[in-house]
Amino acid sequence: MHRSELTRHAPLTLLYSVHPGASMQTRVEKVYTLEIEGKPLLTFEAQNLQEAHSLTREAWLRDDMQELKSQGAALWDGKARLSVRLADSAEAGRYERESKTLPQDPDEMAIVYLIELY
Repeated sequence: MHRSELTRHAPLTLLYSVHPGASMQTRVEKVYTLEIEGKPLLTFEAQNLQEAHSLTREAWLRDDMQELKSQGAALWDGKARLSVRLADSAEAGRYERESKTLPQDPDEMAIVYLIELY
């Protein structure tokens, strides 16, 4: 999956458009949390843990995490350990609430940041 366009809909919710042919046609059931050095950073949907882990290897997300800032610092230094786990109930609830505000399109992936971006 590659990002072709980034749209900021709210301070904590980003919508990524993917290239045609990289469709997410199957209904996704689980919400996962990406952590940096054990600190929750963002939530997203994936079909399974393997698919969720594959997101940590996506260049477009790695680039964004190095460019986006929170409290004046980049979210990720390019070296810290990235991990993925099932979202806890609070994280999943936040994802569900915030992602509902986004346009529903099978070729887009919603990512809800759990920290303030600026």
